[in-house]
Amino acid sequence: MISISVGQFNHPGLGFLDLISLLLTWFESEMPEEMISSHEDRLNTASHTFRMISHGFEIAAAARPLFPVIWEERMADDLEALRAELGIVAVTEGPSSWYSNPTIAAALGRR
Repeated sequence: MISISVGQFNHPGLGFLDLISLLLTWFESEMPEEMISSHEDRLNTASHTFRMISHGFEIAAAARPLFPVIWEERMADDLEALRAELGIVAVTEGPSSWYSNPTIAAALGRR
């Protein structure tokens, strides 16, 4: 979400958060990537963080400008229709998606 905001609004503070996130992940990765075997460990690598940041920028570039949207007025709208109108591509795969991660789906009340 932060990367989408950076891509849409060019906010330097949010860009800094993306850079810090990448840097911290890089410092915390203790194993070389070729030695990582579990999916959970792979999610904590700098390359995964970089891919997620890059994907956020791609979503932002494909979407219509989101800053002028009055979100309070759009909360009752159908999510899929709103995404289609704004050109937002949903993240439907991976550990950060409620479509494929049952823990997130349960926390959001989606089954």
